[in-house]
Amino acid sequence: MNLIALILKRLPILCIAIVAFVISGCATLLEPSTDARAETESAEWRETSLYFGLRRVGDDAPFTGLTESRWIQFLDEEVSTRFPAGFTVVDGYGQWMHMDNLDKTPNRLESKVIILLHPDTTEADALIDAVRVVFTTQFEQESVLRATVAAEVSF
Repeated sequence: MNLIALILKRLPILCIAIVAFVISGCATLLEPSTDARAETESAEWRETSLYFGLRRVGDDAPFTGLTESRWIQFLDEEVSTRFPAGFTVVDGYGQWMHMDNLDKTPNRLESKVIILLHPDTTEADALIDAVRVVFTTQFEQESVLRATVAAEVSF
């Protein structure tokens, strides 16, 4: 067997070995510092994402009352006051199916997602739920989806 044929035959094994070597080196580079680990272990943190639909179910047009300036006003008055340390807002687009939807057509809509990093406390939970209640009341929504997971946080 000539040298080229031998190399081509062993190429997949060689590629796997190279990738494994590179990944093992990256793992040590990405390892958090001892100080960062101590900080995250000292407090339980959560990441909560809140999903705000920008139109009513069954309505093809965005809310007339929820312009970009009205959204910013909502953030300033309702979210920033409760979470002055900060949060992130992401524009989204998604779909969901209401259980009563007989024709099985999904509701597709633009959305805003607020991402909060917060201590795992009943106070933080109450503040998050207050934001949800205010939005559903002001903009006549059924709900604001909340997803909360444990988070390792380091500043």
